[in-house]
Amino acid sequence: MADIRVIEGDFTECSGRYALVVGRFNGFVVESLVEGALDTLRRHGISDADVTIVRVPGAYEMPLAVKRVADCPLYTTDAADEKRGVKLVGSRRMPNKTT
Repeated sequence: MADIRVIEGDFTECSGRYALVVGRFNGFVVESLVEGALDTLRRHGISDADVTIVRVPGAYEMPLAVKRVADCPLYTTDAADEKRGVKLVGSRRMPNKTT
């Protein structure tokens, strides 16, 4: 283990409001991910009052909810991350159904 290089992040920016956009589909998986995200935020000093959970039916509705959260003045977004995320979401196309 002495030869293994470890890189750890430093969560120094603890001010602001955070939003988690989660789908209700596959709740048994999603709920454990939500609990893990909340645990991480709490361990870094984020209060529950600064966290909002936005629930949507499934993955199809998620890009629209993320866009609305990003446009909301209550939440601080990193413009570069937002642009990259919106570009990624915008590049996803629903597959054509063929019978």
